[in-house]
Amino acid sequence: MLSPSELFDLTEKTPAEAERFLKEKKVKLSTGWKQVVKICKENGFTVANVTKVQLLTDIKGLISEAMQKGLDIVEFKKNFKNVLSENGWYSAPVDKTLDTNWRMNLIFRMNTNSAFAAGRLAKSQTTKSIAPCIKLNIVLDKNTTDRCRYFANKKMVFSLSDKLLRYIHPIRHWGCRTDALPQTPDMIELYKLKITPIKTIPMEFRNHKDFQELPKLKYVPNLTDMRDKYDADVMKEYEK
Repeated sequence: MLSPSELFDLTEKTPAEAERFLKEKKVKLSTGWKQVVKICKENGFTVANVTKVQLLTDIKGLISEAMQKGLDIVEFKKNFKNVLSENGWYSAPVDKTLDTNWRMNLIFRMNTNSAFAAGRLAKSQTTKSIAPCIKLNIVLDKNTTDRCRYFANKKMVFSLSDKLLRYIHPIRHWGCRTDALPQTPDMIELYKLKITPIKTIPMEFRNHKDFQELPKLKYVPNLTDMRDKYDADVMKEYEK
């Protein structure tokens, strides 16, 4: 990441000099702002309506702790409120819905589910030669969406090599509880499962438009000077 003084110096350079300078700094050039925004969203840690770096760092720390220690939502909420109080966030001009039950549930479930989904996908890719397909495991109850219910009790499996995998792989929508289970050739034969091309899945049953990117593992950017004060993933999003 360039410092403010370096960015200012760029305005004094010719286009050729600026391009050469950026390449020396190993800054990747982009011709479109949409590409830059896409990379930031994929690699940055965010919480809706939260823009303060330290608060994002506090929240990310709580989520990481919950995952490492196996804490449930009740313990997470308790720790969440304690951190907000101890660090003075109740008196700061931040989103006042942060400690409401629905908001804490959303922050906890979406972030932990995303991280676990990324881990499961990464593991599936490393064992693809043994288990080349996945089957969607659907939680069926009154809260199950039509988007996921469509796959319940069907003998469909999907190849991990399918180029459209991002349209069906969990997480599939807000509040999604669907999981992807690895399937070996023996399992596919035993249970008479069918390898289904994702292009045949109707559009209305594919992932919600906000969930059409495969989950990714933690991205660690190369930060310099004082930026190591805060969590790297938080800074990646904050500095976009």
